[in-house]
Amino acid sequence: MRYTYNLHPQTKPKNATYTREELNQLTTLQLREICRKEKIVIGVAYKLDREYIIETILKYRGKNPKNFINTYKQDKFEALIEQYNSRLNFIEGTKDIQIPARIVLYKEINTTIYDKHIIKGKNLVEGNVFLLNENKEICGILNCKKLQDKLYLVCNHKLLKEDLKVSLYKNYSLGFLDNRSSKYIYDFYYKNSNQPYRKLNVIVKPISELIILDTINTNTFLVIDFGTSNSAVGAYLDKNHVDDNKNLEWYQNSIDFNNINKVKFSNVLLPNQAMSEIIPTVVSIKDCSDPDNIVYRFGYDALKHARKNSYNTPQTVFYGIKNG
Repeated sequence: MRYTYNLHPQTKPKNATYTREELNQLTTLQLREICRKEKIVIGVAYKLDREYIIETILKYRGKNPKNFINTYKQDKFEALIEQYNSRLNFIEGTKDIQIPARIVLYKEINTTIYDKHIIKGKNLVEGNVFLLNENKEICGILNCKKLQDKLYLVCNHKLLKEDLKVSLYKNYSLGFLDNRSSKYIYDFYYKNSNQPYRKLNVIVKPISELIILDTINTNTFLVIDFGTSNSAVGAYLDKNHVDDNKNLEWYQNSIDFNNINKVKFSNVLLPNQAMSEIIPTVVSIKDCSDPDNIVYRFGYDALKHARKNSYNTPQTVFYGIKNG
């Protein structure tokens, strides 16, 4: 009788696709097992050549990377706006594209799929989206992200221009980029691409109402559930906890009033990074080069990094921090 033990079993079905990041976390034997399952032939001379195996898997079963600009780099953000404001080829959006009549973005927090800005369109793809003002100038970079066959508009709040004040805006638009243009600005932003500047095709869809908001303070209690190995946080919210009642209809997209609202965390251990209502009580040190500004990893990010290093990471990892 044979017994085997898999520390992190792979649940991908046959004919699955893989990213380079996923493959880099696997052992050479696991990579060879993928080749066997997917019937990818590796020559005898290369059966232990890790890089060759990875490149071969990516060639036949590689997943197209998502070229999202979702982190803030001040110099690149300003350079992108400066360089491409005059290099946009506008294409009027057709009736096939449907966007919410009212879009709410926040100055201090990110807009996520749970804000429920759902977008529909036959030819729309995951990628970057420009926020355009009344003069068709770039004033923000958003993302069109797919989850369970639906496209959502999400945004890192730092990728909005600082001169966007808290207000209600008219005559603003979304500028959807095709795959080629989205990758082009991604390379410019992250890879310091030196390619000559080119015109970007942008499908323009007007927004009926764009609302920029600050977060609202509330005096309600945040409750933490101290479970056995994980914790959940949340609060009971009713309409009396919101100071400005005229904003209630906007908050209905993400907050369930007169009910318990649990905070959701992105579970980066899953292939689709689904949101979870529980978070592991794990913290690890990411960077302690500056003693006055130590950078940490929390929850699923900390677990993912620990697993990547087979729990033998040189950085300090704290488990069960709620017991302290």
